[in-house]
Amino acid sequence: MKSPLPQPDSEENSLPYQNLAPLTIQRYVWFLGDFKQWCQSVRVDPVHPKIREIADYLQSRSQWGISRKTVALAALRRWFDFCGLEENPAMAASLRKTGRAGKAFAPKRLPVALDDAESAAFLRVTAPSAQDTYPVRRKHLIQRLLFWTGLRVSEAVSLKVSDLRMDDEHPVLRVIGKGDKERQIPITDRLAMELQDYLEMRMAFLLAAGQPSVPVLFCDWHGNPYTPGGVWSMVQTTLKSIGAEKRHRGPHVLRHTFATRQLQSGVAPAIVKAWMGHSDLRVLFSVYEHVLSSPKGVKPV
Repeated sequence: MKSPLPQPDSEENSLPYQNLAPLTIQRYVWFLGDFKQWCQSVRVDPVHPKIREIADYLQSRSQWGISRKTVALAALRRWFDFCGLEENPAMAASLRKTGRAGKAFAPKRLPVALDDAESAAFLRVTAPSAQDTYPVRRKHLIQRLLFWTGLRVSEAVSLKVSDLRMDDEHPVLRVIGKGDKERQIPITDRLAMELQDYLEMRMAFLLAAGQPSVPVLFCDWHGNPYTPGGVWSMVQTTLKSIGAEKRHRGPHVLRHTFATRQLQSGVAPAIVKAWMGHSDLRVLFSVYEHVLSSPKGVKPV
């Protein structure tokens, strides 16, 4: 007998994802709803599917890349754990590299990052200027922060002024990442100076708006933060303006650039893992293996 199928937008779809970050919950709920709709259309039990059926679902989403399918599987893994299954079919599907389940994934590609020339151009067009208004400085600085810290866009828009620890000898940025996990990322001297200038401009702007006590670091006239979509759009515009021809042009390009630059500079993978907020060193190895195995400047004999 088929299990009852809740509507995709029902509250029940959020139950498996309690205690996750709000943006993660939103994405996982969407993927679970999409999976349940697919199950309904092909008469598959959404609680007890076969591994082959999960593979069929991912294959049916041919427009998705490997990154999106990986997130979908993460959402389904939590769903089946929530359902109390002894053997999680989404876990098995994610481990199979051959056969029908393996075909669900797109070919593995290297992460999209800026090269040295593109990085220089990016920093040049976002550099602070004496003529900047507050909105312009805010737009440029959040992009430079992503470039120099490797933050996820959801982490950057959630930053508060109190998360900046710049009074110490070695300034750091306090970040609450996925799974409500806290980490600290060192701030370079250059970024610290730019943040200090920005804070002074921000205070003057908010005093004029009658909003002197807004906690959000990157806020507008009303004290509202950027949306992730807004940051995605501005990064896309900036990368397009410098002629960075990439298959992706969103904020994650800046995150990948940060990680790539650190590893190429010889920073230990375990340290980069901590800065990036990865839960497992294997995640870093799987994404940046090409950097670890072939340091910058090393050429074949």
